[in-house]
Amino acid sequence: MKIHKSAIMALDVVHGVIFTGSTDSSIKVWTFTHSDTVQLTQVGQFFSPSPVTSLKAMSSVRKDGSILLLAGDQLGNIHQLIWRS
Repeated sequence: MKIHKSAIMALDVVHGVIFTGSTDSSIKVWTFTHSDTVQLTQVGQFFSPSPVTSLKAMSSVRKDGSILLLAGDQLGNIHQLIWRS
């Protein structure tokens, strides 16, 4: 199953939400179900000014129920993103 236009460089899972970061300069947010196979559903997307090289979702949920996500890009930037489901 191809989910990005180019290589996935980072992946993290927190509280049933999957975050993927790619050299296509995007971070995608997924939920999943599984029975015989895993089914991904894209529920969000962020864009970076350059290819994403790393990401980390904080394991603790914030008071408002959101998840803090930190992402690094090829230009040396760190992006602080907040995912609200």
